Amino acid sequence: MLILKKAYGYCPGVALISNHIVYIENRNGNSNPRTLQNQTITRMFDLLDIHNIKIHAFRVDSGSYLYSVVHIASKRGKIFLYKSSYEFRS
Repeated sequence: MLILKKAYGYCPGVALISNHIVYIENRNGNSNPRTLQNQTITRMFDLLDIHNIKIHAFRVDSGSYLYSVVHIASKRGKIFLYKSSYEFRS
């Protein structure tokens, strides 16, 4: 059984275009998914800009549903798609 608690690289920040990884960043194994999201996304956008890779929209999960991330996306003119993990039940 693999235990990842206190392991480094456990919760990486990853960006994909289609099926191609264009950015990956390791984070501390005990990090909350929201930890440093604004900084990770800013570094990703900066690196994509340096390499002249243009994106029109980006999708994130609930860990990135933060004012700072929405602000970064709107400042850069990107469409921000948020995927919620909440399930509706009838």
